[in-house]
Amino acid sequence: MQENSITEITEGDFAGLHSLDSLGLAHNHLKIVPARAFSHLKFLNSLELDGNGISYIDPDAFVGLEENLQYLRLGDNNLHMIPSDALRRLHRLRHLDLRSNNISVIPDDAFAGYGDSITFLNLQKNDIKTLPTLGFENLNSLETLNLQNNKLVHIPEEIMEPIVDTLRVVDIMDNPLVCDCELRWYREWLKNLKDKDDEMMQKKRTVCTMKQEHREYPVQNMPLDKMNCVGKNLERTSWKNYGGSSMAKVHWYHEFLIILSGITIAAMLVQTD
Repeated sequence: MQENSITEITEGDFAGLHSLDSLGLAHNHLKIVPARAFSHLKFLNSLELDGNGISYIDPDAFVGLEENLQYLRLGDNNLHMIPSDALRRLHRLRHLDLRSNNISVIPDDAFAGYGDSITFLNLQKNDIKTLPTLGFENLNSLETLNLQNNKLVHIPEEIMEPIVDTLRVVDIMDNPLVCDCELRWYREWLKNLKDKDDEMMQKKRTVCTMKQEHREYPVQNMPLDKMNCVGKNLERTSWKNYGGSSMAKVHWYHEFLIILSGITIAAMLVQTD
């Protein structure tokens, strides 16, 4: 049903398609997704609504799709916010594509209630300027995050901490990123990638700008010696910040033993005196 100049869908339009597994409505002329439009499609696994110009999705638009819908494509529309109220009922959603809309703000609770199962999230080519502190808190299974071509200047470590251990792909290219200590998480994350994921990410040219020098640097090669980083952004040693890898834990434990040994020797010298 793609590219058919469809302008409207209503409850009951798909009433005779109870066993339908996939529905493609991409590249039509839909502006609104009304309540219960797909309520008869209990077994629907994939729904494509991209390329329509949709500006409004009713909170009850996806009633009936709670148990089986896993792939939802809403890219290339005219959405100004993530339709969280409509998405919350989709408990098995894995793939959410919201690329090329007009989303500028991500609320703290944008993925609350349905984010646990999402492994793929595409937000590229929107108008996002900042990321909320708790915005990714509910994305416990996220493996791929695409934020390419937004207006992000800073991506603080605290925002990425809830998802950095599960992520295998992060695309932050084509943003006006500033080289700062908050971006150091990205370099550490790249170091912990394995094999194919690492090869793919290394091919991406993600750059930031050093304002003092008016010069671009690849984010993984930021000149930390010039950036006066202090605290946990300088040498992060917690389990989470090391990425949870076994080698990281060994490194942390080795540092701990060195410190402990130094304290013990100092105590012995004091007793001898």
